[in-house]
Amino acid sequence: AFCKKGLVVTEKKSCAQSLKEAGLSVIKACKLTSLPRATFYRQPLDWRKKDQVVIDAIQSVLAKSPQSGFWKCYFRLRFQGYSFNHKRVYRVYCRLGLNLKRR
Repeated sequence: AFCKKGLVVTEKKSCAQSLKEAGLSVIKACKLTSLPRATFYRQPLDWRKKDQVVIDAIQSVLAKSPQSGFWKCYFRLRFQGYSFNHKRVYRVYCRLGLNLKRR
C-alpha cells in the first residue's frame, strides 16, 4: 500500500457523483474525492468529432495501401495537400489502432 496509485479522474468523478446522489453537496463530494469542481461539471469530449477530418484523410490514404506505416501515411497526406501536424496525425493513427508491429 506504500506505492499504491490513486484513482483515475473518471473513477473520482463517478465516486463524487454517487456521493452527490447520496445527499452530499457537490463541494463536499469533490473535496472528499479530491476532484476539482470544474472537472466535476466538465462534459467529456469525443475525440472522434474533433479529429474527423484527420480520420477521413488517414482512412482514404490507407485504403490504397493498408500496410504502409505511419510516416508513409503522413507524407502521403502532406503530398495530397493536408497540413496536419505529425503529432496530431500520429495520435489519431494510434487511437485507431493502425500502428502495426515491426515484426
